Amino acid sequence: MPDFDSDDPPVVYLENISGALFLDKAYHVQGHSLAFDHLRATALSPADTVTLLRGKADAMKAQAVREGAE
Repeated sequence: MPDFDSDDPPVVYLENISGALFLDKAYHVQGHSLAFDHLRATALSPADTVTLLRGKADAMKAQAVREGAE
């Protein structure tokens, strides 16, 4: 998770459709930090993300053309 070079203790901010939470217990922060690290480790690079999204967009366009021809 981002580190903001602050003297304040770390917190987790969670936002959802019905509200938001600040979690400041060390075990909450550590758990969310670990989850964030796992997401970051498994994420595609920016270039690979662009390639993936372009491929999906092209496939959707091709499908729309095929369905329009029927």
